[in-house]
Amino acid sequence: MPTHARSIATHGRPTGDIVEAVRRLCYPDVRELDQNRVYALRQYVAIVTLAHHAGARRILELGGGISTAMWARLGAATGAEVICVDASFDRMWTHVESMPERDLIRERVRLVEAGTVSAEQLRSFYGVEGHGSIGAVRIADLAPLMDAWISERCPWPMWRAACELAAPGPPSVARLLVQDGSLVFPRALLDRYALGGSLDANLDFLERLDREGRGDALASIVEREEPFDLVFFDGGELSTLLEWETLRGRIRPGGLAAFHDVFYPKSMKSFIACAAVEADPDWRTIYVDDSTMQGMVVAQRLR
Repeated sequence: MPTHARSIATHGRPTGDIVEAVRRLCYPDVRELDQNRVYALRQYVAIVTLAHHAGARRILELGGGISTAMWARLGAATGAEVICVDASFDRMWTHVESMPERDLIRERVRLVEAGTVSAEQLRSFYGVEGHGSIGAVRIADLAPLMDAWISERCPWPMWRAACELAAPGPPSVARLLVQDGSLVFPRALLDRYALGGSLDANLDFLERLDREGRGDALASIVEREEPFDLVFFDGGELSTLLEWETLRGRIRPGGLAAFHDVFYPKSMKSFIACAAVEADPDWRTIYVDDSTMQGMVVAQRLR
């Protein structure tokens, strides 16, 4: 099994000169946004640049935002096909309000306004007593990487405070989430990160989408679409693990998976999937941005 050290050297800091130069040259309209969004923009510059050099022509984005405008520009420049799924694009339109790419999004991105998973899928995933694996990785192999992922890569000590639900002792996310070799999710943890402030509120929201015929968009995408060159996981806090389970096999060999918000406790949506990537011999981590509290990871499917 690959060791954690396998990709320690892949750390990246997209606040470097070249990425900032690309931002100033191509996206000067974003300079007036708050600083956190400027930092995020630099991360998106890095991932779009990687996608361009990798020749990505089929791109799926889960969760719209400033990044959607950048994918639209990539589509205009290279002919790449871009699909973006989000339950509501209101926030995205607000974020790109001052960008000239606003109109380009309508031309170059297929916007799917829907939930990625159904209420029943979310209920089933978090309702089971424990998961023995994530993807192809056994939880017994994943557990040691979960703490290493956070403690070695996240430079902020605040993650320790979020381990308060665990048993007394040194801070450990694995001790909080792994029991008898299975991955479990305490209800208090889910409520802390769920849309609407509770798992029930999150489920109510998805049930409304289901009733409106706007739930479980990934089912039709998986059924109808060819494999993707890149999938950008930047959606809901509780849905990303389900999305990863559904889509990891729909990324072509050589293709890329990108994750935003990878550091717990800022977010819980991606760090488990990122740790699983490091333990999976079919994947390798090629880029880690640890310059912000959100962080970003890009991994490549090997086979």
